[in-house]
Amino acid sequence: MMTQSQRSGATFLCISFVTIVLINLVLIGRKISIDKAISVDLVRFGSTVTLLGCVWLGMVWARWLLVILLLAAGLFGLIAGLARLIPELLPIAVVYLGSAIGLFVPPVRSFLAYQRAKRA
Repeated sequence: MMTQSQRSGATFLCISFVTIVLINLVLIGRKISIDKAISVDLVRFGSTVTLLGCVWLGMVWARWLLVILLLAAGLFGLIAGLARLIPELLPIAVVYLGSAIGLFVPPVRSFLAYQRAKRA
């Protein structure tokens, strides 16, 4: 049975993951609307969803990989947004950086440990 802290961690992950998936879908939709090829984006989307699923199951390697990718994308978006090259990247950068940091808060770590223990 999950503790309240673990439930909080699961809720945070759900919100973060849904937001990340929605951002990806919006970006794919924007490319479709201007008739750009989306085959690479679909592979990236599938990889993202798979990685999020692995994190949800408590896989440590997946958590670290997701943190690295979120930090890289978040920092790029932050720099590009602040430099006014692509200002619409600022909110995305905030979501990515917040999600990366959130993967280390105690309730999330507790939930992921719970998920690992269920698989052991």
